[in-house]
Amino acid sequence: MTSDAILTLEGVFTDIAQYHILNGVDLSVPRGAVTMLLGRNGVGKTTTLRTIMGHWRARAGRVVLDGVEITRTPTPAIARMGVGYVPESMGIFADLTVEENMILAAASGPLDPARLDRIFATFPPLRTFWKGQAGTLSGGQKQMLSIARAMAEERRLYLIDEPTKGLAPAIVATMAGALKALKADGASILMVEQNFAVARALGDHAAVMDQGRVIWNGAMAELAGDAALQARLMGLNLQPGHLAGPVSEGRCPSRSPGYLETREDAEDKAGHEQRAHPCAPDRAAAICGPHRATGASVAGACADGAGAGADP
Repeated sequence: MTSDAILTLEGVFTDIAQYHILNGVDLSVPRGAVTMLLGRNGVGKTTTLRTIMGHWRARAGRVVLDGVEITRTPTPAIARMGVGYVPESMGIFADLTVEENMILAAASGPLDPARLDRIFATFPPLRTFWKGQAGTLSGGQKQMLSIARAMAEERRLYLIDEPTKGLAPAIVATMAGALKALKADGASILMVEQNFAVARALGDHAAVMDQGRVIWNGAMAELAGDAALQARLMGLNLQPGHLAGPVSEGRCPSRSPGYLETREDAEDKAGHEQRAHPCAPDRAAAICGPHRATGASVAGACADGAGAGADP
């Protein structure tokens, strides 16, 4: 493990129902750097982030944040320890305004005006729609809001799950710019990203997963510069400036299609169950800090589909 790691996972096993998703994950996230968590679909990347955040309880192993074990710490407490989480589903409250979503994200007190100005400079649509319902935003604008909520105050660690998924190229560039600025501020980030060009541009370190465990870790530059290693670890066939799909239409040639689909179904079902319950006080606190919205408002966010997937 890295000596100056902000986060370590040691032999972490996580099950979802009868499915064994994580099978002994060992991972170290260096302080003040961007670590990319990479791998084919269905190998456990999202479950790793959810396990760190306490959404799923590890069956075995240890999760340690800055020297403190958090393996069995409740999700709201992890959030209050300074961990900002941007879920793949975005997790915004659709029937609250953009402003209200941001107020909820500021766990320690009122929004800092200078920090808010920086967020507006990064994501101008949020200023434009500040008083509007978050549910009326486009998919790209919802993702901007999701990232902005994590940036609402300084975090000890950022967990970011596929921030560019399903977005138009212009929005991807905006997201990459925002994350690059966060990196320049010295933030510690663990990020899942399927767009290898984005991962290559932002990452300092990389960890590649397969079959629920980390099978390779090292410098992002080493992985980015070795096409044979990329192909072996992730099935990538890269050409300059482009990302081709994984071999066998995203499936590992050594597995039957049904095996990977089973794992993906388990993670998809898990994500749906979590998105279905943002109205639970503990879940709301985990997503956006101490829960200050009314029960009716947050319940409405459930009904209106808060955290729905991104549009192009």
